[in-house]
Amino acid sequence: MNTPENFLNQDNDSIDIVKEIRYYLFFWPWFLVTVLMFGFGAYFYLRYANTIYQTSATLQVKDASSDPSSFLTEGAGAMFDFGKVKIDNFITQISSKSNFSEVVDRLDLQTQVYAVGRVRQRLVYGDEIPFKIVFKTQQTYQQIRLVLEPFKGILELGDQTTTFDFSLPFETDEFVLIVNADKVTTSQEFLIRRSSRDRTTESLSKSVEISGSSKTGDNIDLTLQGPNIQRSEAIINTLIEVAHQQQKIGKQEIF
Repeated sequence: MNTPENFLNQDNDSIDIVKEIRYYLFFWPWFLVTVLMFGFGAYFYLRYANTIYQTSATLQVKDASSDPSSFLTEGAGAMFDFGKVKIDNFITQISSKSNFSEVVDRLDLQTQVYAVGRVRQRLVYGDEIPFKIVFKTQQTYQQIRLVLEPFKGILELGDQTTTFDFSLPFETDEFVLIVNADKVTTSQEFLIRRSSRDRTTESLSKSVEISGSSKTGDNIDLTLQGPNIQRSEAIINTLIEVAHQQQKIGKQEIF
C-alpha cells in the first residue's frame, strides 16, 4: 500500500538521479576535450614517429662430411661447416669484434645520413642518398648540414657556410663530397653525422642479436632492429659474408 510517506521517498529518489545526471553533464565538455586530445596525440605520434623494422636471417649448421665449399654460394641462407663444434662457439666467433669492425668498414657505418622533413628526420641509406661523401680521416662530426638545390649545394659545418656547384667534387682536407645531380630535382636537406670507429662497432655489436634457434642447436638466428630496412639487410648480409670468409681462412690455415 502506497502511503504519503512512500510517495515522498520516491520523489526524493527521482530528484537525486536528476541531480547526478546534471552533475556529470556539467563536465562532459572536459571529457570530450580529453578524448580529442588523446586521439590527436595518438594520431600525430603514429604519423610522424619513426617505424622500427626487424630484419632477420637463419643459418643452418651442417655436418662436417658435407661439401666444405658449399656455404660460399648459398647467400643469406648458407650452411656453416662446423662439424660437432658446439653452437655457442660459433655464436662467439660470428659475434667477434673483428667481424663487426669489418662490417663497419665495408658499409661505412660510421657515417649516418638523415633526410630532414617538415616534422622529423629519417635515416636514409644506399640509393636513397643523392650524394656520396668519403672521409679522409677519422675525424668525427656531430652534424654537417647539407642543402641540395638544382645545380648548387649549401654546406654548413660549424660557423662556416659554403656554396658550391655540382660540376666538380666538393673537397676539403677532411672529406670529399660528390653529388649526383640527376637525383636533385627539388630542394632537399640532409644532416650528416660521423662517429668513431670503435663507438660504431660497439653499438653495432649490441644491436645485432645472435642466438640458437632450436634446442638441437642446428640453427642460428641473426636479428637486427632499425628504422631503415635496406641498411639493416646490408648489415646482416655483410656480417654473414664476413663470417664465411673468416671460416674459409680458418680452413685454409688448418689444411
